[in-house]
Amino acid sequence: MERRQVDILCVQETRWKGSKARSIGAGFKLFYYGVDSKRNGVGVVLKEEFVRNVLEVKRVSDRVMSLKLEIEGVMLNVVSGYAPQVGCDLEEKERFWSELDEVMESILTGERVVIGADFNGHVGEGNTGDEEVMGKFGVKERNLEGQMVVDFAKRMDMGVVNTYFQKREEHRVTYKSGGRRTQVDYILCRRGNLKEISDCKVVVGESVARQHRMVVCRMTLMVCKTKRSKIEKKTKWWKLKKEECCEEFRQKLKQALGGQVVLPDDWETTAEVIRETGRKVLGVSSGRRKEDKETWWWNEEVQDSIQRKRLAKKKWDMDRTEENRQEYKELQRRVKREVSKAKQKAYDELYTRLDTREGEKDLYRLARQRDRDGKDVQQVRVIKDRDGRVLTSEESVQRRWKEYFEELMNEENEREKRVEGVNSVEQKVDKIRKDEVRKALKRMKSGKAVGPDDIPVEVWKCLGEAAVEFLASLFNRVLESERMPEEWRRSVLVPIFKNKGDVQSCSNYRGIKLMSHTMKLWERVVEARLRKVVEICEQQYGFMPRKSTTDAIFALRILMEKYRDGQRELHCVFVDWEKAYDRVPREELWYCMRKSGVAEKYVRVVQDMYERSRTVVRCAVGQTEEFKVEVGLHQGSALSPFLFAIVMDQLSEEVRQESPWTMMFADDIVICSESREQVEENLERWRFALERRGMKVSRSKTEYMCVNEREGSGTVRLQGEEVKKVQEFKYLGSTVQSNGECGKEVKKRVQAGWNGWRKVSGVLCDQKISARIKGKVYRTVVRAAMLYGLETVSLRKRQESELEVAELKMLRFSLGVTRLDRIRNEYIRGTAHVGRLGDKVREARLRWFGHVQRRENTMASAWISACLVDISSWMTAHQLKLNPSKTELLVIPGDPSPAQALVLSLNNSKISPSATAHNLGVTMDNQLSFSSHVTNVTGSCPFLLYNIRRIQPFLSTQATQVLVQSLVISRLDYCNSLLAGLPLNAIRPLQMIQNAAARLVFNLPKISHTTPLLRSLHWLPVAARIRFKTLMLAYKAKNGPAPSYLKALVTPRTAPRSLRSTSTARLVPPSLREKSLAYRLRSLVFSVLAFWLWIGFTLRSLVWVEKANGKAVVEAVLTGVESEERGDYSQVGVDNLVGAGESAHRTRRDGHGSWPERPGRGGRIQERRAAGLGPYLEEFQG
Repeated sequence: MERRQVDILCVQETRWKGSKARSIGAGFKLFYYGVDSKRNGVGVVLKEEFVRNVLEVKRVSDRVMSLKLEIEGVMLNVVSGYAPQVGCDLEEKERFWSELDEVMESILTGERVVIGADFNGHVGEGNTGDEEVMGKFGVKERNLEGQMVVDFAKRMDMGVVNTYFQKREEHRVTYKSGGRRTQVDYILCRRGNLKEISDCKVVVGESVARQHRMVVCRMTLMVCKTKRSKIEKKTKWWKLKKEECCEEFRQKLKQALGGQVVLPDDWETTAEVIRETGRKVLGVSSGRRKEDKETWWWNEEVQDSIQRKRLAKKKWDMDRTEENRQEYKELQRRVKREVSKAKQKAYDELYTRLDTREGEKDLYRLARQRDRDGKDVQQVRVIKDRDGRVLTSEESVQRRWKEYFEELMNEENEREKRVEGVNSVEQKVDKIRKDEVRKALKRMKSGKAVGPDDIPVEVWKCLGEAAVEFLASLFNRVLESERMPEEWRRSVLVPIFKNKGDVQSCSNYRGIKLMSHTMKLWERVVEARLRKVVEICEQQYGFMPRKSTTDAIFALRILMEKYRDGQRELHCVFVDWEKAYDRVPREELWYCMRKSGVAEKYVRVVQDMYERSRTVVRCAVGQTEEFKVEVGLHQGSALSPFLFAIVMDQLSEEVRQESPWTMMFADDIVICSESREQVEENLERWRFALERRGMKVSRSKTEYMCVNEREGSGTVRLQGEEVKKVQEFKYLGSTVQSNGECGKEVKKRVQAGWNGWRKVSGVLCDQKISARIKGKVYRTVVRAAMLYGLETVSLRKRQESELEVAELKMLRFSLGVTRLDRIRNEYIRGTAHVGRLGDKVREARLRWFGHVQRRENTMASAWISACLVDISSWMTAHQLKLNPSKTELLVIPGDPSPAQALVLSLNNSKISPSATAHNLGVTMDNQLSFSSHVTNVTGSCPFLLYNIRRIQPFLSTQATQVLVQSLVISRLDYCNSLLAGLPLNAIRPLQMIQNAAARLVFNLPKISHTTPLLRSLHWLPVAARIRFKTLMLAYKAKNGPAPSYLKALVTPRTAPRSLRSTSTARLVPPSLREKSLAYRLRSLVFSVLAFWLWIGFTLRSLVWVEKANGKAVVEAVLTGVESEERGDYSQVGVDNLVGAGESAHRTRRDGHGSWPERPGRGGRIQERRAAGLGPYLEEFQG
């Protein structure tokens, strides 16, 4: 094609299986289609300058395909066809002509059409009766297939171009095999465009095909001359990656500044010096398009051999002798050997370089380039206007792009004007520090597209500390003056196709702005400060620290699984907003920032970022004129995601529910509820709350899904319009199903893996690239796509096997191994250095779980901090003041996992967790062992006993008893119910204090036995006092005026009718097998102790007595006890109280205990000590 100067070539019988495009060298690109590698197949080859003009590719079948090109405003359709041969059945022939008719009918009348096809028919010599569609210069006689060609030309008003030009027969014959010479290949065009055809003939002497000859047609299109867009010359900033270039740039910049290391203060001077130095040191691009030079490995010997082969072919065509034929064949074999040898040597050097660490980056670049070459349309040079008409001229295309984005970025939705205002926060802000600039600079990635100022972030990284000082000084001036450089207000908007819908429609493109990298640094500094001030709600997962899409997907999946397990309906609405970023009203943004507590200084700084902002659209035909942007947030800005989160947080404050009933990821919102009516009501509330502020719900993209749907559950309506109901939804890239299964998601992951594999198949299937490099490319490209979101999916073995089977197919393709080779999967994985995919899924789950465990509990910190702020505000309003230095924080972990860091913020003070906290005379510790409390009590009592002993000679025994009870025993009894369930060795120090107090009352030495002393004083031992207090709380919870939280911990027993009279005072034993959340939240220590003490105490009746003075006390009548004085406990009661505690700590290690016998019909209760409490206490200890 290059030698014959052919721009467009239609090929048939390609016999390539597939439907794609590929580069074939020298800038030519082949678009092909085939379903069988042994027959048929069609294609079209384009020259490099026309590849960019492709608008559409239609692959109808392996016999018909078409391309639409735009050439300087002219629409040209190229059709390649391959008709069935003579002898094929009539049905196949009719199908071919029917497909060709459909292609022609789909082409507009005003567009040009050229058909290059192997029709396998003879139109014949002469044109009698068919003068309007063909000329006289055919070959031989017409047959049935040739008549079909003529009929088609008449039907579509086309002309057979081959027959209009008088050539000698050698230049008309297209097929030559043995002794047969005929004409079966034709070029057709519209009759009205025949005047544009200047010549058409068969090229003799080309050795591409053995039997068919190439038919060449010269066509001159009548087009209007247009000014060709120039490629902008760019500075080669990428050279700063090399240390020698970076050092040279620093030295030249220092010389340009007059030998100073410090950069000038003003931005304009500094920017111009940097740009000029970059152009001189690093150079600029040529401004010409890159050419694909497939013959880069050619040498002089190869070129000479190819030239001799061509001459030999011409000689043989002129003189068909056996000597000439053998000479040509020998040169053909020699050229093949020399080409193969030269190519092998060049590629060996290339692969050697690619196998190094430095060449791995080139490997990914080659894979991306091959993927781009395989796409039919790389860039769109024509688009449609509002009415759907195709615009072809560069001026009209540029006007349309400007019109679309100017309207999009300057038009607001209808909204209500705010009447109420918000108080601004006037406070002094600190200066920008160097460490803030360093952090922002570190977060910026290199290699990104540069903005209009042509100064990338690589420049600041190259200059090091000098750049940090300059940027800190510059940012402080911008912060103080609230005015940034005018150069930062300009941006370049690049349309990015969304990969769905019409490629020629502007609405299917997303505009991304290329902004100044220095401004992005300034935005990151401001963003870091705003994040310290503004607290975003927990429902927001998008662009929040320590949160990701995995968290949101997991929250939704686990909610759906719980409702599926409980056989209950869950209704979910996935809300989508129309042009969310582009339609945010600026006034709402300022209002939401002020309401969030942002200092007015920062509000004015952000306002300055959006004032007088201008942009241009960079499209395939050049740049548009500049226009203003007055609505919405900047797409591609570093600060915009957080600003959008602030807006959504404030606008949804009154309508959002707790997570997971409401989840937000930027503008992707999920609303969940247990009833369809409730979710419909919540959706309407969201619509009203946000649409009145300038946002708009997309009626076409908002979808509704019901989990565990029952018949007749209906659908959801939004303002009377039905919301689309779906059975599956792609949420944040992961497919969730209404039945709670994950089969569709597994299939999507497999498909994503194959898509990634095809993108890098040019590298993975190259057998000259080492297995180590292939494994690395596979892990970074293919496996990453397959593993996305699988941390949240409960995979069955069958689904896990499905993923591994797909992976092994890819690996076998990559390594050139088939199942017939009988190589084990372990060897395949080992060769590619790839582990089992199932293990990697589990590894990803554990990694994510580790991140969750180590994550700082920011929401708990925010809640408690907000509560402290409210308390402090209330106290200030009432002439009080909260003391942060005496405010204590106690964190009690819910499980033995590593403790999470929890720090509170209050008035610029930090409150860190402590091991103990003091409240109302009780010392609590984070393990609930109360060891500190016991230590404090036992530490204060000896001093009191010492003072009482000093005055005891002046007191009677009764007075001493009263004094000891009021000062010492009261301390032992204070909140002693908190000590229930502790082991005896934990409360033994308290018992020793009680023993010392009893001896002090009777003035006895330390060796005296205390049991008779306690009996005479009517003092229960400390352990019995704790259990009696627990028993009293249980009685109050059952019959008396106890708080509701205590009543929820015990359950009265409802006996059968025959035993109802004897079982009215019994409690239901607690179940340790209960798994419900409500039960697990109960205090099981109290529940178990209350039950065992209740039955172990063998109470016959407990009576709540109201005294005359209004004080309520408990009167107990013990079994077998007749006492005249209320409150006098017999030995039976003491034994039962003490015995219950002793049996609890003398439980057998096998964990088995005996339940007490059931009461008899006559109401006799056999006295038995409660045993078997040990297993409960061991399980719930602490």
